[in-house]
Amino acid sequence: QTEMISKICGTPGSPWKLYVDPAQDVTCLHNIWTGEKIFDFRMTDQKLREITKENLVFEAEYDARIQAHKDRDADWDAVVRNFSATIMQRMYRFWAGNKRMEEMRWKIVMHQKEKERQSEQAASILLQAFWRGRTERLEMRSWIAQIYCKRWDDRRQKAFYENVYTYEKTW
Repeated sequence: QTEMISKICGTPGSPWKLYVDPAQDVTCLHNIWTGEKIFDFRMTDQKLREITKENLVFEAEYDARIQAHKDRDADWDAVVRNFSATIMQRMYRFWAGNKRMEEMRWKIVMHQKEKERQSEQAASILLQAFWRGRTERLEMRSWIAQIYCKRWDDRRQKAFYENVYTYEKTW
């Protein structure tokens, strides 16, 4: 509201306002800071020069203040945009990093599964070898029992095995 009055009734930023005094129906200049009121018909050249000088100074100050506010707002917008851009970059980098990690995780998981498959295959081969060896040993026992016979040597006081086909002795 003050800004609107300043624009309509006088120079923006200046304490001097120009309006028609309702009591006397005469144009007057009123200093709203000091309360000084000068009617149009009582104006002197010196006072008019002072008012004009003050109006020029205060208008320049007002324009500088308005420009400072605009610059401050522009700086704030730049800070907010920069902050927003930084946040968006972080979000993108986080997303891209996760995407790359997913690609790498897939490779790692596949490598782990391959190692697991190889170890399972090696374990199954070992189990098969143990089982086959056991069954062969069991079959071999009966085969050996048919070929070799356990005997006792009285002279040496020891047991020995004798091949029933070749009569070969094993101590």
